[in-house]
Amino acid sequence: VFAVLPASGERKGMFVTVVGGPGGSGLAAADPYTAAFDPRIPEQFDIVFFDQRGVGASGELACPDAAATYYRADWQAGTPEQEAALVEAARTFAQDCVREMGVPPERLRFYGTDQAVEDLEAFRAVLGDAQFWLYGESYGTQFAQWYAAAHPDRVAGLILDGAVDLALDGIQFAFDTTRAFNDALVTTLAACDAVPACRRDVGGDAVRAYDRLAGQLDRAPVTLQFPLPGGASVGRTLGLSELETAAAGFLYTEGERMLLQRAIASAAAGDFVPLAEQTQ
Repeated sequence: VFAVLPASGERKGMFVTVVGGPGGSGLAAADPYTAAFDPRIPEQFDIVFFDQRGVGASGELACPDAAATYYRADWQAGTPEQEAALVEAARTFAQDCVREMGVPPERLRFYGTDQAVEDLEAFRAVLGDAQFWLYGESYGTQFAQWYAAAHPDRVAGLILDGAVDLALDGIQFAFDTTRAFNDALVTTLAACDAVPACRRDVGGDAVRAYDRLAGQLDRAPVTLQFPLPGGASVGRTLGLSELETAAAGFLYTEGERMLLQRAIASAAAGDFVPLAEQTQ
């Protein structure tokens, strides 16, 4: 499913945005993204967002239960036993996710980037533009590079935001990503130390507060009563894997980093609910 916001002024072409993921909904991001663009872009270009096949309005394939189970698994791999458990958790997730989505395994090949790139090319052909501008972020940079390699004569301009190096193998990519997340986390915590009120809320040094929290959850998960929308509550456990998932997932924007820092400060004071909210 593709959505087009026609140029409000003299049209100079088409500007297509590919969001991150894979699995992010372009349609869901269309309004805030467009509002953040330089005003000359929506004035001079048709703005295009889309839900890649299998995502949102293009099939809505998802496996929230399988994903929740996987992200709560113990991701430590310091011993052969932990490594074997982690491999088994990943294998179980892959199997359970496909089963939960209800997609026959033989159809999975139709949801890859190569197929989605050809969907965009078919859309371009229908609109009749010989070329267009292509903007991608995170996974969207992989998509954009793939499209540019497959159809180089159709790209008027290529903008890569948070570019993924396609020359890296999976292990090196994971290593570099982990290091980048860690650097962003340390920078976020150091920014807290520079603000007296934030430093006070976290109980002193923010990096040390995070390390103490990680050590506590590594030794044993904490149990808490998690509030539900209707006023009731349910028992939940929070472990190191949930902390690391929340830390990685809430480092992308200033607003999310603020929420993460507040959650760490609350956990340092013994209230783990804000941190648990970020692992939903």
